[in-house]
Amino acid sequence: RVDLDVNDPATANLRGPDDPDSFQIGDPGNPLASSSLRALVDRVDGLVTNRYFYRAVHVDAAHNRSPLSLATPPLSCPNFSAPETPVITRALGGDHKILLRWMQNHLDNVNEFLIYRTDQVDQTTDERLMTLLTTMPSLKRITTIAGTAHFRSPLGVQQVMGVYRRDQANPAAVPPHTQPPAATNYWQQAGPQAVMILDGDEYGAKLYGLALAENTELTVVFRDAKGVERLVDSLPLEFLDESVAPMHDYFYRIGALRLVGQGTTVSGIQSPASKTVRARATGLPEQSA
Repeated sequence: RVDLDVNDPATANLRGPDDPDSFQIGDPGNPLASSSLRALVDRVDGLVTNRYFYRAVHVDAAHNRSPLSLATPPLSCPNFSAPETPVITRALGGDHKILLRWMQNHLDNVNEFLIYRTDQVDQTTDERLMTLLTTMPSLKRITTIAGTAHFRSPLGVQQVMGVYRRDQANPAAVPPHTQPPAATNYWQQAGPQAVMILDGDEYGAKLYGLALAENTELTVVFRDAKGVERLVDSLPLEFLDESVAPMHDYFYRIGALRLVGQGTTVSGIQSPASKTVRARATGLPEQSA
């Protein structure tokens, strides 16, 4: 039994673990998105295979009880444990933006990350009170877009040494630039057309002049900010929040989501949310004329 206060913000309707990214509270085209509905996210250990049924009863201010509702369809949990909790490693405030970085053990058990934000410190005790700002895939490859590619590294970027098709590159090469002879270095091949423009924070760069088909997965060999050779074929776990006001505190938590199929049904198993971090963007507030 769970007792819920209809006036408690924690019971307000919200996007559930299985709702699509397009779900928005107040959407007039979706009756399940009504702000007048209440919601409960029930958490279990993820190791049980029992089937669950839920029924609800309304209790008014005089403690009169309504009849029990009809039972829900049977619900069950996949026989899998939740992902480990992400660990936020950095929250860096920049000019009208905040950069988050985090770590995740056993990344192969995670499909998505959920980024929560609030500017009210009292809401950080429960991520359900925070705004689900966005969801991000757990793995995002470096790919070509119109002859360009963008890559990032938490260790910074100093120089690009080579760009290869990921299916031709050897990620274990030591040093990284000693790639197989059959692996074409498209950066070298581009000659004077090869142009690198560093990101403003110098933790990444956009590469131009790559004669590769659209959406080709890439491996980039580069020197980091200290001159050490590195190799990357995917983007780091980071999120750049540019929807922030300068000189204003924001609080973030991150959850990991694992998607598990049961027949034709896909269920989401969510980790506990990370510890809260606080960050503040720099810059001048907007002035109204």
